[in-house]
This record gives sequence, structure tokens and C-alpha cells, in this order.
Amino acid sequence: MLKRIFAKPYRSLPVIRESYHIKALLQNVTASLQNIMACLRNIENYLKELKATQTMRLVDFDLRDHPRYGDPQRLLRYQAQVCSQNGEDGIIHEIFCRIGTGTRIFAEVGVGDGSENNIAFLLSQG
Repeated sequence: MLKRIFAKPYRSLPVIRESYHIKALLQNVTASLQNIMACLRNIENYLKELKATQTMRLVDFDLRDHPRYGDPQRLLRYQAQVCSQNGEDGIIHEIFCRIGTGTRIFAEVGVGDGSENNIAFLLSQG
């Protein structure tokens, strides 16, 4: 009862009015900071994608055209992706073309679910 009686005069005090105003401003600042953080997360994700794209461009185009990497003995020239993540299929295939195969027995360490394995393509070749 007393709280209801004193509420209006209490809120009309300049110090209290200012504190309510400051609270509203802080809520606005908090909302703005949350929006800024969301924008920064979007920018961070975009930059990660851009970095990955530029790295692939460097490996796939820029380094391939560089004289140092033009040597046919360099394995990077033979990268091809069938079941691997980063072109290991072609490199492993070229290694076996160079050294030959004997028993065709192999073991792969650290395999995932089988969808992106380095040896899966060779296994499919027999």
C-alpha cells in the first residue's frame, strides 16, 4: 500500500528520473552492442571463407603456374580429389604409379566415416 502511494512522487524525483533514463540508455547500448557482435561474427565467418577460397586459389592456380612448381616430378601437379579432402587421391595414385604396387595391402590410420578417406579411391580401383 505504501509502495503504491509513494511510487509516483518517488519517480518524479530528478535523481530517480535520471536513473530510469540511464537504464533505458543502457538497454539501448546493450542492444546495439549485441547487433555489433552479430555483425562481427558474420564478418569473421566471411573472412574465414575468403581465406579458404584464397588458399585454394593459391594452391590450385598461382603455385601451379610458378616455375618452381612446374617440374613434372612434383607431386602437387597430380593432386586430384575423388574421395579425399585435399587432392590426396591423385597424389597417392601418382606415387603408386612411380613405385609400383606389390600385394595391394594397406591400412589407413585416423579414418572418419569413410566418405573422405585417402585410400577409398585406390580401394575402389581394385
